[in-house]
Amino acid sequence: MGNGGRMEKNDIIKSKTLSENIQKEDDKLESSLSLEQSYQEAMALSIQSKHDQVARIEDRLEDSIERQQGQLQSLLSKQPGTFTMPKAKRDWQTKRASKLAQLQKLHGRLNIVRDIKENMGVKSPKIEELATRKLRIDSPELASSWDLMRESVRRKQAEDVKKRKERSLAIKVKKSRSQLLNIPNT
Repeated sequence: MGNGGRMEKNDIIKSKTLSENIQKEDDKLESSLSLEQSYQEAMALSIQSKHDQVARIEDRLEDSIERQQGQLQSLLSKQPGTFTMPKAKRDWQTKRASKLAQLQKLHGRLNIVRDIKENMGVKSPKIEELATRKLRIDSPELASSWDLMRESVRRKQAEDVKKRKERSLAIKVKKSRSQLLNIPNT
């Protein structure tokens, strides 16, 4: 066995190493796809949960407004007469102002909830933000794994960009050197 045997051994070792690296990359890809699917499913559940929550809040506010309006109507029907004591009139006016303020506050909240509801698409930034917060609270391990995977992808992309720039720069340097030396490109 001369040099040919050694070359075959080296080729086998390189081939085996390449095969192992490919298997590792496949495993990483499969793992990241599984993680991405889990994250996306959890996010979809969280988004649906937020849609349901907004609907419940809207219903509660509407019920509270109806109750408040009923209480205000009842209070208005008991308006003190002309011959009522000044303290009783002041008390009634204070209660009336309080009920009106509560009613205004409820209407303001209902308007905010309706604005959120109207702007809530599946891909709405606000609903995604709320769903992401909920997901991070409910499933911190999944969120952490997702963050690590995304960071890994960002690093890999940054490395690829850096390598492309370095290759481009090396080509430019080689061209400029060959032009300076008047050597044709090979």
